[in-house]
Amino acid sequence: MAAFPQDTAFDSTLSLIRKGYRFISDTCRALDTDVFETRLLFRSVICMRGAEAARIFYDPDKFLRHGAMPTRAQKTLVGVDGVQSLDGAAHRHRKHLFISHLMNHERINALAELHRMHWHSTLALWPIHEEMVLFDHAQNTLCRSVCAWAGVPLPPSECSRRAKEFGLMIDSGARIGWHHWRGRMARSSSEKWLMAEIEKIRSSKQEAATSILQAFAWHRDEHGDLLPSHTAAVELINVLRPTVAIAQLVAFSALAIHQYPHVREKLLNPNQNTLTGLFWRCAGFILFFRFLRRMLARISTGKDGASKKAP
Repeated sequence: MAAFPQDTAFDSTLSLIRKGYRFISDTCRALDTDVFETRLLFRSVICMRGAEAARIFYDPDKFLRHGAMPTRAQKTLVGVDGVQSLDGAAHRHRKHLFISHLMNHERINALAELHRMHWHSTLALWPIHEEMVLFDHAQNTLCRSVCAWAGVPLPPSECSRRAKEFGLMIDSGARIGWHHWRGRMARSSSEKWLMAEIEKIRSSKQEAATSILQAFAWHRDEHGDLLPSHTAAVELINVLRPTVAIAQLVAFSALAIHQYPHVREKLLNPNQNTLTGLFWRCAGFILFFRFLRRMLARISTGKDGASKKAP
């Protein structure tokens, strides 16, 4: 197996912390390559970028999800035993739950309409505030609409709390100290809330799937067994939390419009190309995930192409 270009540092953990998103790209440019080997937390790591790297990265025969997500991120951001940690048939079966109940035109249009309705309700209240925090309003609005979309009961008095909990999960995945533990506590609270809702549905003994909540409550794994209520709650959060995360895009889009007034003028009479262009520019600037991690599933052992399971 040909050797990859090597990062010259003995360990690059501090460089990663200092550079963040730019770490991989900067090192690739310095080594004139799209793939290199380095050490992070004293472990050998292969970093790569580009379209071909992305295709290889998502090849299930070459990489594994299980074991790749750090425990700290599982305890805060994505949850334990969720679809992000599965491989093979188990992953395909669980992924189908999401695709079949979320990714159809009827569902997507319904969510868009709920967003529109709740944003109009939020905007109507703004004139009565002397000042307001857009990020907080965005989190609350998105939380209301996605919970309504998923069929998750959310009393108005609970909305701010649940929205904040989702926000803390998003913010704490890579944090340390008190910030990290706040994220853990927020996840624990949200999981208990949704587990209770799932148990209510299961207690009815009527296996219906007219809502996303019901579909997740009654979902059976590849062996025909109901998911543990905790796992079902984790997967339901994997629907709700990413929607609330869009609040960051809302806030930074507003900042971009403020900093670049000529964009604001275009948005007074927008067309679809203008809106799409603004979205992708903001999405490219506001990076939710600096890079993704996978565990190597198989390694080449020679010129004949033979391979074996990675250690």
